[in-house]
Amino acid sequence: MLKKAHIFFAALIGIILVSLVPCALAQEGEIVESLKISGNKRIDESTILYSIRTKTGSILSKKQIREDIEQIYSLGQFKDIRVETRETLKGLELEFIVEEIPSIGDVDIVGNDKIDANDIREKIGLKRGATFNDHMVLESSDEILKLYREKGYFFAQVDIDTQSGKGNLVNISIRIKEGEKVKIEKIRFSGNKAFPDDDLLDQMETQETSWFSFLDDSGVYQKDILKLDLFRVEGFYHDNGYLRVKVLEPRIDINKKAREVHITIPVEEGPQFRVKSLKLNSDDAVSADEIQKSIKTKVGEVYNVSELREDILTITDLYSKKGYAYADANPVSKLNDADRTVELSIEVDKGKKVYVGNIEILGNIKTRDNVIRREFRLKEGELFDSSKLKRSKQRINNLNFFEDVKIDTHRGLDPD
Repeated sequence: MLKKAHIFFAALIGIILVSLVPCALAQEGEIVESLKISGNKRIDESTILYSIRTKTGSILSKKQIREDIEQIYSLGQFKDIRVETRETLKGLELEFIVEEIPSIGDVDIVGNDKIDANDIREKIGLKRGATFNDHMVLESSDEILKLYREKGYFFAQVDIDTQSGKGNLVNISIRIKEGEKVKIEKIRFSGNKAFPDDDLLDQMETQETSWFSFLDDSGVYQKDILKLDLFRVEGFYHDNGYLRVKVLEPRIDINKKAREVHITIPVEEGPQFRVKSLKLNSDDAVSADEIQKSIKTKVGEVYNVSELREDILTITDLYSKKGYAYADANPVSKLNDADRTVELSIEVDKGKKVYVGNIEILGNIKTRDNVIRREFRLKEGELFDSSKLKRSKQRINNLNFFEDVKIDTHRGLDPD
């Protein structure tokens, strides 16, 4: 008859208790003649055996068993582990009895008319095949509500039910009551002195509700759109010289009874900056005078970030027209808070002259290559000129043979 003695016990709460039941037949130091895993359903026995150091032929060790239990727990698949020993005719048998954490089975979502189920699934941890714990239900509910609030559904409700199924699976049912979108009753700014609220509102996609809101869904609060609007307002200030402006986190006041929100956007404008000096580090390929005449940024005028970006493109285009297809222009701005000015310098690296390599024509099924090539103002082997490239595209478009014309350039094997 087999004699059975409990040697070790492990608690799921993270404190592993190991106790030895006095038994002459299961003493520390005995040889483990056989090793057994039981209770596992989804997790293969070989995975568990690989994670522990006790093997058939090992010497029975309380310390090693404790470490083995910790290793099995570290797999993240078990909520309870016990260890038992038996004296058999062949010797000492060691058995790890495990209880697996349930896995998630079916995840059904109902009631979501306004937001696609796949968008909801991406946000939550309740996914088929994942290990299940109660915290996931609360976390998933919060994530769904957060998603709906971002889309303007502040009064959405989420109910998540769990039901045990076969094979240690937990089936999930998510029921959603979306409710109506919350309308924006009022948007106001605080701290803005240089520009009235209306000028700042003109920069935003988020708008107050109006008589026509039902036509285009305007006037609805959406967090992600409002976040982009804050950058748009900041950009507007930058284009008017307010380089130290801060558009702060808006305050959202919700009137649950009226199902509407009031938005207040704080602004710290700071000083307005003007261009004190403009230094152009160019060369003989394109003169400083030619650049000065072509760009919008001028000394003494209000610093405008968008205009400077356009000027950088203008400068590189001037070089590109003269064969420097990969010219690079980098602006460096030094702000002087004392006199509210900017010292601006633009460093130009023209690179090497570039020549036209192979010209490939793709997508022309009915029109022959030579018809297109005769409209092309650039020839293989000649110096690259961006203005000729633009004219080539226009001439091909003027043929009215094609729905769309795209011209892509890429570096050839020869860096020149």
